[in-house]
Amino acid sequence: MKPKDADAILKERCQFEFKFTKIYENFSPIYKTQSAVTAKFYSKYEASDEYDVNPDILNNLIRAIDYPPKTKLLWPETVNQWYGWFTQPLTDADRNDPNLYFPRMDTEITRNSLKLHDGKSKMKKK
Repeated sequence: MKPKDADAILKERCQFEFKFTKIYENFSPIYKTQSAVTAKFYSKYEASDEYDVNPDILNNLIRAIDYPPKTKLLWPETVNQWYGWFTQPLTDADRNDPNLYFPRMDTEITRNSLKLHDGKSKMKKK
């Protein structure tokens, strides 16, 4: 496509959008209406009064909203829930057993840093 044709297409598209677009700078809500969303006439829950709620349904809703998944479920439902679901270790860790506990005392970076600090401390102060 030639650049001249692309400019013409872009210009035509902009003119079309400006023709059917109205920009509002001030917004004033209408307070006379009760709600922006209408009630569903076919819903048995929205048609009833607030006080005629089944307590079992209400308790289940509160439980679903307030409690974390570990208190609601016996096992994780999604793969992401498996991470961190079981927080107890499988075996008791004995820190004196070298077969299960072998922490690194230093790394290459810390070894070099320690060498630098030791060399500076051994230098004679003037």
